[in-house]
Amino acid sequence: MNNTNATTQVLQIFHEFVAFYGPDVSLEIGVSLTEEQTTDAIQIDSKRGIVFGSTEAGDLSTVVTFYASNATTPREEALQLEMNLQMVFNVSLVDFLATIQIEDTNIANTVVKFDHIGMYKHDYDAMLSSVLKDVIFDLNWKYQNGIDFKVLYPTLAFVAGLLRNSVVTPFELDHFIYAGFSWISDF
Repeated sequence: MNNTNATTQVLQIFHEFVAFYGPDVSLEIGVSLTEEQTTDAIQIDSKRGIVFGSTEAGDLSTVVTFYASNATTPREEALQLEMNLQMVFNVSLVDFLATIQIEDTNIANTVVKFDHIGMYKHDYDAMLSSVLKDVIFDLNWKYQNGIDFKVLYPTLAFVAGLLRNSVVTPFELDHFIYAGFSWISDF
């Protein structure tokens, strides 16, 4: 992940990075899922939307790795946290206009898996939730009017004329994505 706002916030709330690497520290954040999981990473919920992850202890875990470097230290793993992360996406595609809003984010059960820089005790759940909510706010603001694929790919405007009233949405039936359209010759 390369989000300047997020990395700036992380450096502000986790001052140990600057204390260890100095004021010219450069930070990268990697996100992955653990292989051990008791639930699907993505679930389709007809009331909530697309649900990624879980906040239940012992369930699907997300690993966040912080890589740091400075003028004298090449990129190295500085800190690794494992947590339960859940995000709810309200995503639909109507007439090739994608509406995307991330509505609910939760971080729980964060534990330090690797610490190269001597982290102090923190309320990681609250601190990381704050950073994540700011990143999500920025994304929701950026895509508040959706993404019009007909503008991005002009050929789709022709296709949209043939496939009228197209819709792709998770808000019809649990565990399924509904997709449908009317053909140009349908009456």
